[in-house]
Amino acid sequence: MNHKPFALMATLALAASAGVAALAVPAAADEPDGAAYVALGDSFAAGTGVPPYVDDTCRHSTTSAYPTLLAKWPAFRDQSDVTCSGATTAHIAAQLVAAEIGGNTRTVTVTVGGNDVGWSATLAGCVAYPAGCSAGFAALAAKIPAVKDSVAGVVRAIAEDAPNAEIYVTGYPYLFGNFTRTCTIGASPTQTPTPIVVDKTLATTVNAATLGLNAAIAGGVVKAEDRDATYVNVAALSLTHGLCGSGADWINGASFGEGSILPQSLHPNAAGEQAYANRILLASWLN
Repeated sequence: MNHKPFALMATLALAASAGVAALAVPAAADEPDGAAYVALGDSFAAGTGVPPYVDDTCRHSTTSAYPTLLAKWPAFRDQSDVTCSGATTAHIAAQLVAAEIGGNTRTVTVTVGGNDVGWSATLAGCVAYPAGCSAGFAALAAKIPAVKDSVAGVVRAIAEDAPNAEIYVTGYPYLFGNFTRTCTIGASPTQTPTPIVVDKTLATTVNAATLGLNAAIAGGVVKAEDRDATYVNVAALSLTHGLCGSGADWINGASFGEGSILPQSLHPNAAGEQAYANRILLASWLN
């Protein structure tokens, strides 16, 4: 018996069934979405220390936010920057919703944690009422340990939304340099402006709080147990560049307008934001 016709019929039947199966299954999954680089975080990431701003809500620098400075490098050009002044770890969830983040995202940076402990408000209170500064920083220090768990939650949330991304979590720079006597950080907004002078004791207290906050942030990165998450230590090179340090200042002093402290006060200036960008870039090269 000639079996060729049967073999041909079987082949055609298999081909037909394969065609039906192909129609029954989607041809391909949707392409992963998201910008290549996503920037999250607070005023230090938004470049609030370097006006003018894109708007008065988030106070995002038009020129010098570190995500903007990173954009000169190809890996950071396709970016979604949702950084905003005042952001806490609790606000990162909303920033993730607003960001263009997804499977295509390869890099995420985040600077957050300072507002969880009331950093800017405490510093502003110190400038306005120096006598109450020690009590203010004692209250701030009591809130620092909780930042570890909050940052761990932030890292896990980012990793869920951007499973293919390297995550860089930055700390904060030292506010004061290593001076020996006193440091003048501005002038009070009175009819006869008087210098705002910080002594060594207060500067040491503020820098110690920065060290403690950074340790909590770094601890949060470790606790998240994500091998793609890296802590970026921006304080490591900043001590000489803090206010009244031996190097060029990376931090703005206190400035006032209409009797109130301006938002750019006690934030990184253009050189400070560039230092942030440089540290993140170095970390990305080392990974």
